[in-house]
Amino acid sequence: MTSNQVDHCLNLTIDKRGSALATIDEDQWYERKSARVDPRKLAEAMVAMANAEGGVVVVGLYDKAVEGIDAFRPKTNNLRQASIDHCTPPVRATIDETECIDDRGHPNHLLVVRIDPSETVHELMNGDCYLRVGDESRKLNYSQRRELTYDKGTAQFDGVAVPFTESSDLQGPVLDNYRRVTGAVSDHSILRARNLITRDGNATVAGHLLFAANPQEHYPEAYVRVLRLGTGDIAEHLEWTRPTVLTRLRALQAEGLIEWSGTSTRDPRAVWSFKALP
Repeated sequence: MTSNQVDHCLNLTIDKRGSALATIDEDQWYERKSARVDPRKLAEAMVAMANAEGGVVVVGLYDKAVEGIDAFRPKTNNLRQASIDHCTPPVRATIDETECIDDRGHPNHLLVVRIDPSETVHELMNGDCYLRVGDESRKLNYSQRRELTYDKGTAQFDGVAVPFTESSDLQGPVLDNYRRVTGAVSDHSILRARNLITRDGNATVAGHLLFAANPQEHYPEAYVRVLRLGTGDIAEHLEWTRPTVLTRLRALQAEGLIEWSGTSTRDPRAVWSFKALP
């Protein structure tokens, strides 16, 4: 199901609207809540959807029955404030009421909460973080929360310091060759210039993966993927112009990091690849 199907139900006539919303399946983008729901539980669903792909929560539906919200007006005000009172940062959401006929045959209303997908990570005030997975709002552990943060781009994983490491852990023929082709005066100067060590001298994730003797000690899931791409492929992937891509590639080529293979500038088989060590 998609949000379009929820919108279809909301656009039905008043006598069919509530029953339709009460009977469609909950999923990644849709959840039902009773009018008796605690504001914190509503905030939990809002955080989960904001951290995923957004979605809709309809309040006033219980166990596939239409109870409505009219008998719970004081609580409804607290539900409207759930994002501000219980989420950090507050989740962006649009909250409206829609008319319906409840299971007793009386006119009533439902609270419709539309949650926008967010570019940042949201959590509850107590620090709990949730992600919408299927029809569940799943609580994340520390590693899952960190991965979500990296996925959203609010932290750069490769620039994070690796615990209990120092710049002297980065050494060997690969680093020697890198220092030589870049013309750096020392290992420390080139590592610092490329943000491969922190100001405090710790190796970053990128530096550790590139130059540590045993990077699998900290990152056993790491692997090497070797790519050979043409200039046009790179430009298309990055959505850059070819002249801009060529400028960057030639700078890397000058540092001895990559090489170009082809018979001419018009060779359709010409590719860029990492340069092998001597």
